[in-house]
Amino acid sequence: MRWLWSVGLALVVLAAGGCRQQQSPQQSEQPTGVAAGGSAPVGQAVPAQSASARPSPLPLPALRSDVLDNLDASIRAMIVDPQFDEGSSPVQFQYSYSENQVLQTRGFLRMRVKQSVAPAVTIGARMSWSDKFGVPSGGWYPVVRTLGQVDFDFPPAMPAQMEMELEKAARGFSVKYETNSWGETRKVEMLSAIEPGFKQFVEPLVDDIKNPLVLFPGEPKRPGQTWTVDDTTTEDGIKTVLKGTYLYRGQAQSAVLKNARYVSIELQLTMTGEFEEAGAHGTLKGTGTGKGVLLFDAQNGQEIGAYLEIKLDQEIEGQEIEGKEWGQPFKIKQEMMVEMAVQRL
Repeated sequence: MRWLWSVGLALVVLAAGGCRQQQSPQQSEQPTGVAAGGSAPVGQAVPAQSASARPSPLPLPALRSDVLDNLDASIRAMIVDPQFDEGSSPVQFQYSYSENQVLQTRGFLRMRVKQSVAPAVTIGARMSWSDKFGVPSGGWYPVVRTLGQVDFDFPPAMPAQMEMELEKAARGFSVKYETNSWGETRKVEMLSAIEPGFKQFVEPLVDDIKNPLVLFPGEPKRPGQTWTVDDTTTEDGIKTVLKGTYLYRGQAQSAVLKNARYVSIELQLTMTGEFEEAGAHGTLKGTGTGKGVLLFDAQNGQEIGAYLEIKLDQEIEGQEIEGKEWGQPFKIKQEMMVEMAVQRL
C-alpha cells in the first residue's frame, strides 16, 4: 500500500507545479520497522504488543469509495459490508513465500489536492506489478519487484506528452530487495536506469519499500486484539512520524473468501521540517489520519486485498530562490485526500 502512497505523492509534485514544494514520507537506511514494542534482530519475529483483548474495539471504518469498484466483487463486498466471526480462533499473521514464486498484484490510486493558491487537482493511477522470490538465506527472501502496466490520469492542464512519457518510463521499472515473514525489508536497490526528469517519481518508490505500511506481530492474535507499528524517518530535512494501529476482527464469513482474516487499520501521520528544492526554501508542517482494511489469507500467508484512505493537511511556508537572489515569499495551505486499493491476483 505504501508503494501506491509514494506514487501518489510523486505525481502530485509533477502535476501541481503551482505549489512550491511538498515532501513524501521518506525513509531511513535501517531494516524496517518497529512493530508493537521494539525492533527485532534481523530475520527474527517482531515483538508483539500485549495479548490482552482491546476492551472497546475500533468502530468499523465506513468505506464507500468508488475506487473499490476496481476490485473483485467478493473483496469489495467484504470491505464495504464486512461479515466476520468474532469468535474465531487466534491466528499467526505472517507471510509465506517460496523459492521462484511469482506474485502478481494490481493497484488503484486516486488523490485529490486542494491548495489555497491554485485550483483543486485530481490525479489517478492504475498499475500492476510482480514480485519474484529467490533463494532464501537466514529467513530473508530476495525479491525483484517489476512494474507492469501503468496508466496515469492527470488533470487536463497537464501536458499529455508528460503523462505518456511518465507511463513509458514507469513500465518495466524494477527494484531488488529482501523481505521476511513479518514484512520487514532491507537491502533495497534500484535495478532500472531512469531519466533525470523522472527521478522525483522513481526515488520514492525505491525508498518506500524500506518502510512497509504493514508489519506483523510476533505472536498470534485473536479477534479484538491489536498491534501497532511506529515509524519515524527523516529525508531531505522532512521528519515523518507514522503510527499504525491494526485490529484483528475475525475470520471473514464469505463463500468465496473462506480463509480471509479481516483487519481494520487506523493511521496517524505528522510531517515537519525544512526543504530546499525546486527553486524554493522553506518549512513544511503536516498532520494526517487514515483508515482502511486488510484482508489476509492466513492459510496461504498472503494478502488478498486492501483499501486505505488518508487525509493530510499541510502548511508550506517559504521563499522563492531566483538564481542567487531571494525572490517572493509564499505561504500555502494544502489538503490531500488519498484513496488506495490493491488486490493480489
